[in-house]
Amino acid sequence: MALHRWFLALVLPLALALLLALSLALFTQPSHAQGVQTLRGFLSQHPALSGDFVQTTQGKAGQQSGSFSLAKPGMFRWALKKPFEQLIVSDGKTLTQWDADLNQATQRSAAGLLANTPVALLLGGADADKFFVLKDLPKEAQDDPSIHWVQATPKNSDSQFKVIKLAFKDGLPAQMVIQDAFGGVSLLAFKNVSTAAVPPAQFGFTLPKGADMVRL
Repeated sequence: MALHRWFLALVLPLALALLLALSLALFTQPSHAQGVQTLRGFLSQHPALSGDFVQTTQGKAGQQSGSFSLAKPGMFRWALKKPFEQLIVSDGKTLTQWDADLNQATQRSAAGLLANTPVALLLGGADADKFFVLKDLPKEAQDDPSIHWVQATPKNSDSQFKVIKLAFKDGLPAQMVIQDAFGGVSLLAFKNVSTAAVPPAQFGFTLPKGADMVRL
């Protein structure tokens, strides 16, 4: 259930120390700060997003990796492959978590679960400004010129996330730094990112034969 707690309660990775160190060396020219503009442009132009991810969590050994798919309105698939198999998927109405080790699925209503989460930021639309205070971050001196950073702070003071920083490269999400309300920091690196349409079947779930289903 570790991915579920991170993803929904803080659900989504290399060098975290290096990334934090680079943030100390920033450009002073505000004209280079285009993160918010890039985020809004991305959200208005692309209704779907998919790719692979690697997650590194500060203070924890090892990494988690897998694949993801997102589509408006409110559909997503977050498939963890290593170090163990786990799936979180939503068709916009119902959210299902599948744990292969337990041979068990947990299902609940998706209503309200994504607000103030990193997924809400990536699915965005008007909700990006509804749920977050968006702020440009100056470009770092060592950054590739095609990289732009945006910081999103949840408007809800009860959010399990304190701040989310998202880097765009060539207009597409490339990295995400997530700081939760308890001081934990996770870094997600996105690879093989595509904005091609995702088949609706990707957001469904069929319970394997012999598995248990818990509905909350």
